[in-house]
Amino acid sequence: LYRSYRIGLTLNTIKQSPTMFARRAMELACTNTSVYSNYSQGLAMLMGDLVRMTDDGPAMFEWAWQELHDADAPVHRLRRLAALRKVMAEHTWKKRLDMIAGRLLGCGFDKSTDVVVLSRADSQAELESLVEMIRAQNLPVRLAIPARAGLDVPHGVEVLDEEQCALSPGQLFAGSWVALWHPADRYGEFYLSDMVAAAGFGQGEVIGKACY
Repeated sequence: LYRSYRIGLTLNTIKQSPTMFARRAMELACTNTSVYSNYSQGLAMLMGDLVRMTDDGPAMFEWAWQELHDADAPVHRLRRLAALRKVMAEHTWKKRLDMIAGRLLGCGFDKSTDVVVLSRADSQAELESLVEMIRAQNLPVRLAIPARAGLDVPHGVEVLDEEQCALSPGQLFAGSWVALWHPADRYGEFYLSDMVAAAGFGQGEVIGKACY
């Protein structure tokens, strides 16, 4: 239901608690809906300026009016995206249960996800471009490429021989998420972490992006 709306309004009756606020704000944010709220100390601490927050009704109306008339402007689109990423990375039920388990049992249940980027490099420049984008990702990632003569392969890059290249990615990297990259494309720092976050909610074996 929330995904049908561009803007969602949430109101908090308890405003000065550092922990109590309507969870509706998180539910709206994780559907990429822009969140507007009256002031809440807890919401301000957790989400900061990712939620448009004020007790001034006319000011809130003016903010909402501007966003509705130019919803895809970078200032609005990037704020919604940052809020979505923050909730998916820090404020899901899985994250909360993992935090409680860590406090009570001394260990969490949220296991790290192994991600492998499978690509090919036909030149040193393409290899360097791939390595640069891998290092820019905001989670640990492995890079695997087919062996090619003449390449100066940096430490940490997995080089696949002919026998390995004959195997399917599922056989070669069992238990890992595998992403196919093209060296001519550009992949931002959140490209893979967005997909890993989506994996926590998806039921399929393949995850993609609707736009790029």
